[in-house]
Amino acid sequence: MRRFSRKVWCRGAFLTLCAVPTLFVAVWISLRAVLGDGALRKEDWERELSSRLGLTFKIEQVSYPQFGLAVLTRVELRDAETGEPVASAAAIEVTRAADGYTIEAVSPEIEAVQLGRLSRLMHERLLCQGSESIGRCEFSAREMTLLDKSFSRTIVNLQASLEPAETGPSVTASFQWPEAANAKHSVDCLLKRNLDVSPPATRISINTGKARLPCSLAANIWPPLERLGPEAEFAGEVSWHLSGEGSAELRGAFFGVDLDALVSEQFPQILSGTAVVRLESAVIADGRLMAATGMIEVPGGGRVGRSLLVAAAEYLKLQNEAGASGSEVLPYRRLAIGFQIDGSQLQLHGSADAVTPGVLISNHTAPVLIAQPKHIASAANLARVLLPDSQMQVPLASQTAGLVKLLPAPGLKSASVENLQTARKSHIPTRISPGGSSPNVIRER
Repeated sequence: MRRFSRKVWCRGAFLTLCAVPTLFVAVWISLRAVLGDGALRKEDWERELSSRLGLTFKIEQVSYPQFGLAVLTRVELRDAETGEPVASAAAIEVTRAADGYTIEAVSPEIEAVQLGRLSRLMHERLLCQGSESIGRCEFSAREMTLLDKSFSRTIVNLQASLEPAETGPSVTASFQWPEAANAKHSVDCLLKRNLDVSPPATRISINTGKARLPCSLAANIWPPLERLGPEAEFAGEVSWHLSGEGSAELRGAFFGVDLDALVSEQFPQILSGTAVVRLESAVIADGRLMAATGMIEVPGGGRVGRSLLVAAAEYLKLQNEAGASGSEVLPYRRLAIGFQIDGSQLQLHGSADAVTPGVLISNHTAPVLIAQPKHIASAANLARVLLPDSQMQVPLASQTAGLVKLLPAPGLKSASVENLQTARKSHIPTRISPGGSSPNVIRER
C-alpha cells in the first residue's frame, strides 16, 4: 500500500473510531448537563420558573421523550405569598426552537379570581424587563378552563406569542368560545410595550370580532366592570393605554347591562331595567370620560325614581312630564337615549316614542322625560344627577367614587334646600342575596 493510502486509512480510522465517538459522548454529556434526566432536574425547573414568573411552581415529573422536547407533568402554580392556587395543567410540553420556545399546555385551568394578579405578574415579568432579557415564545392550548365559584367558562383554540423587539416586547393572543362558528368569532388581544416614550408605557388592544366578552370575566382584571351586572357582555374594540390614570378609546356595544346594579345600588337614585349601550366612539383621558357618542336602550321597560327625573330636569335642562309629587318610583315602558359628550357639553335626543320626537323615557300612555330639539347641557351635571351636591365630596362607597370619577367633573358647591329634593332621603343602596346558589337578589327600595 502506498504511503498516501496508508495516511488516508489511518486518518479515516481515527475519525471513525476515536474522534466521532468522543464528540458524541461530549454532546451527550452536555445535553445531560443542560436538560437533565427528568427526576434529577425537576427541582431546577421549579426553581427557574418560580424565579422568572414570580409564582410558586410545583411539578410532579419532568421527562425528555425526544431531543429538544421536555414534558412537565401535573404542573401547579400558586401565589408565592399566600399559597392560593392560581393555575394548573395536566401537562406542559416545552420544545426548544431555533429562535425561542414553543409551549403547549394540556388541559390548563386558571382560577378566574386570580386573572388580575396573573395579568399583572405577566406584564411586570414579561413586558417590563426589556427585550434583551426575553426570547421569542409561542404558547397554545386546545382548551382552557376559567374556574369560577358561580360559573366556569371554557375557551378553545388559544394561541399566544411573545415577541421581543427594539421598540419593546409584545404579546399577541387569540381565542374562541366553544360555540364559535368560524374565525370571525375569535377574540384578539395585543399587549405592546413602548420603549420609545418616557416613561415606557403599555398599550392593550382587544377586538372581540363577532364574539362577546363577558364583563364579569373581564372584571377580574378591571373591577369597575362588575357594576354592569352579572349578565353584561361587550362586543367591539378597546384600546387602553396604561399610563397615568389610564387613557382609552373604545367602540362597540354592551349587552345585558343591569341598570339596578349600575345606578340603584350605587347612588341615592332609582333606575332599573336591562339595557343595551351602543358606543360609536368613547374617549377616556387620565381616567375621565372626555368624549362619547352613542345610544342607551331599554326595550323591556323598568322603573325610575321620581327624584331622578326631577334631578335630570333641574341639571340637564330636560322636561319632566311625571311631575315632582306622587309615588316615589314610576314604571316605564321604554327608554331610548341618544347622547353625545364633547368636552364640557352634553347633547341628548330621544326615540322612546314613535309619535312624539325627543322622548327619552316613556310609559304606556305618555312621555315621562323629554329632551327639547337641539338640546345642550353641561356634561359635568351628569354627576349631580346621580349624587346631590351635599354628597359630592364624600362618595357613598369606593365603587361609587370610581364611577363618579369617570364622569366629567362638576364644580363643588354647598347644597341648597332645593337640591336636596333631587335625592331620596336617607337612602342606602343595598343588594341582598337570598343565599345559596340562587342568582336572584332582593333590592331595597
